[in-house]
Parts: sequence; C-alpha cells; structure tokens
Amino acid sequence: EFAEGMAVLADHISSVVPKHYVDDMKARAKPYLDDGVPPALAHKIAHLVNLYSACDIVGLANRRKMDVREVAKVYFALGTRFRLGRLRAAAGNLESDDHWQQLAVAALVEEIYSHQLALASNALDHLSKGDKDPAKAIADWAARNQTAVDQTEVLLNELWTTEVNDLSMVAVASRQLRALADAQA
Repeated sequence: EFAEGMAVLADHISSVVPKHYVDDMKARAKPYLDDGVPPALAHKIAHLVNLYSACDIVGLANRRKMDVREVAKVYFALGTRFRLGRLRAAAGNLESDDHWQQLAVAALVEEIYSHQLALASNALDHLSKGDKDPAKAIADWAARNQTAVDQTEVLLNELWTTEVNDLSMVAVASRQLRALADAQA
C-alpha cells in the first residue's frame, strides 16, 4: 500500500519541500560529504528527517487518490507557514525532568504532526484539478477560514516573541492548531 508512494516521495523529496528544507539538508549532509560519503548517499541520509512524515503523506495521497508529490507540497508548505517544525523542535528541546514529562513532550510532538496532516487534508479540498498550485490551495483554504487562521497566527507569533521553555506553551499552541484544523470551511 505504501511502497510506491514512499519510493516516489524519497526520490523527489528535494522538489516537494520548501527551499529552506533543501538548504537545511545540505547543511546536514556536509559532515558526511566531508568524511567522503558519496554525494547521493549523503543527501539521502540528510533528507531522512524530511521523510519522517512520509507514511502520513502517502496514506493521505492514497486515500485521496492523488499524486504523493502534490500532497507533500501542500503538507510541507503548511508546516512552513505555521512553523510546525520549529514548534516540534522547541517541544523536543524542553527539559524533561521525569518519565511523564518525556511522554508528554513526545505526545505533543506527535500531536503537532497530526495537526499538520489534518491541515494538509483540509487545504487539499481547495486544490483544483486543473490548477495544482499548492500555494493557491492554501491561500483559498486560509481565506475561507480567515478568523481561525488569524487567531492561530497571532498565538504563534506571540509564542515566537519569547523563548519556548515550558510544556504548557507547546500544549496551548497545539490546542490552537487543533481548533484551526477543526475550523474547516
């Protein structure tokens, strides 16, 4: 069920992620290249982090009977728009004093991935058959859900004006992202 889509996504990951993902991949590949790893292999290794969501993306593409590359472009563009990778990284960098806090952080990180998938699914409803432009689909979806998008962006902008140093900050952001995903219009 996933083999074909996973292969397509792995082979085309550089063309479906935003430019800054490719720049990050090049930076992650540099130590491998410096150690003599062949460039193709170094880049595949460096892109593995971008394939973490591949099963979600391929599953969504399969359910929608869509090209996995189109789904991936929307998925990654939404992650960029709402800085979800940054939010997951902030959660992962929180100090976890005990086992339960570690579990809470892991749960929030997975929850944010889930929100990103739900948002991508919502935006895909606005991807027209003739025009496969992910930016237009996201803009159309955002326009129809402007109030919820604005509320989410205000909260996230406020969050990024300070250091994310508490689990409650990530939990509130996650709750707002869930509200955005549920505000489908």
